[in-house]
Amino acid sequence: MAKTILLVDDEEDTLYTCGYLLEAMGHRVVTAQNGQEAVEKAREVHPDLVLMDVMMPVMDGYQATETLKKDEGTRAIPIILLTAKRSTEDIVHGLQIGADDYIPKPFDQAELQARLGAWIRFGELQQQLLRARLDEELAIARQIQLSLLPDEVPRVQGFEFAACYIPCEQVGGDYYDFLRLDEGHLAVVVADVEGHGIGAAMLMSSVSTALRTEIRHGFSVNKIAYDLNNFVCEELSELTSMPLVYSVINIPIRTLSYVNAGHEFPLHYHARSGEVTEMESTGMVLGIAEDMDYNEVHVPLEEGDLLVYFTDGLTDQVNPQEEFFGKERVQALMRERHDLSAQEFSTTLEGAVTTHRADAVQNDDIAFVVVKVTGRESQVPGPQT
Repeated sequence: MAKTILLVDDEEDTLYTCGYLLEAMGHRVVTAQNGQEAVEKAREVHPDLVLMDVMMPVMDGYQATETLKKDEGTRAIPIILLTAKRSTEDIVHGLQIGADDYIPKPFDQAELQARLGAWIRFGELQQQLLRARLDEELAIARQIQLSLLPDEVPRVQGFEFAACYIPCEQVGGDYYDFLRLDEGHLAVVVADVEGHGIGAAMLMSSVSTALRTEIRHGFSVNKIAYDLNNFVCEELSELTSMPLVYSVINIPIRTLSYVNAGHEFPLHYHARSGEVTEMESTGMVLGIAEDMDYNEVHVPLEEGDLLVYFTDGLTDQVNPQEEFFGKERVQALMRERHDLSAQEFSTTLEGAVTTHRADAVQNDDIAFVVVKVTGRESQVPGPQT
């Protein structure tokens, strides 16, 4: 397989001879004539291997090697020093500052080819191991994330619930949950941790645990948000910020109380007027500063009303023409298909965003929750925390 090799030497003859040999081996060659230029080229093209002279103007090969090995973005690139400085002291110094191999000038073409082949094979093996490790980490992160999502939606008198989660290849921090507070109250929460992988999944796990602990002490909506924000600020310093919507449905009197900590605005279809309104932010995202106050909003619910909570993966999904799915499509669907059950609407919305995406790459996890006010009776489960 052809590789990109950065060839660094201040002598034109060496660049020509060595470059011709490397290209004959099927590799792409990028050249530089001093150490400073080599550092810049390495950061720009990120070659598979650097073949570098030591004695050069502006910055010598030792300095360039040391610079590249201290840089997080280039330290993994193998560097072979190719130089006339062949004393044991020179070789040891080169290896100590980070060079991976040392070939004295004048070099033997067969030896150079053999050394390059060995390092290229080593690099390929490293990439295979890295991919295997990443696949393992993604699998663990996905398992953590899925374990946080509820196995089933609640069955509550006068309400229907549905939820949809469509993962992408990158594991994100999308989270939703239904928490039964008591016989008359049910919490619906949606949040999105910034970042991907095991880190995001573990942070969301910590937030989920903290939330469940908080609701055991009472379920004042703004107090929950206040305490949860302080927890994120104090205990999760690696989490820069977290948008969250925390809401509580009062089942007997059909009211919704919520705080929106900088999250995507959930949408509310009002059956009486046919209007769709937004549940706007009532405070900053969690994790910005301690002791933040969150305004608690109370919304009456009526039979036929429809609520859709969602993470930004839904509205930010693009099609092959790079057009966003957008909240306007969700609003239009709510007006047109508000007669559907919660599960039917969830399936319809999932189909709409999938059709919109077509064969474009899914750029983020998609999660949304649908709540329908029915007025019909169904089984009421016991407390779940």
